[in-house]
Amino acid sequence: MQSAIYILKNLSEQSPSETLRMLHASKLSLSYHKNLIFVKTAIKFLQDIPKYSLNDEDCALATKLILNLLANADIDVRCTTYVECYTLIKSILGIEYNKLSWENLIFLLEPNVLTEIISHGASSEDSKVMKNFLSGKFVRISIIANYYM
Repeated sequence: MQSAIYILKNLSEQSPSETLRMLHASKLSLSYHKNLIFVKTAIKFLQDIPKYSLNDEDCALATKLILNLLANADIDVRCTTYVECYTLIKSILGIEYNKLSWENLIFLLEPNVLTEIISHGASSEDSKVMKNFLSGKFVRISIIANYYM
């Protein structure tokens, strides 16, 4: 819980590696405090991963974090995660100009993350998750992944 409070108040005062560790530790209390701003903060941090010089251990931790958010037992957390990812994808792949590039989606292009999105996003009982999945936005990620990898 302390990690979550610290993250929500002091995100910019830490190194990227320390921020990632705090985000990962904070996810454990998410089902208790249900402050969904945390999910938005985590997605914002993860989309900026290309800017940071993270080691392999930190990259693995980032993948664990997004996987936990996408597969969270709490439907509100899971839905917010899918909606935030959808919004990010739409802003990058959409027709409007955006200063972000496809590299900001790199955290979603990990094979385990794509598998989670495609396998479990498609079978979700939540209508918002299903609507976003069926709209094709998440499926297009796999096409981009195959092109760049």
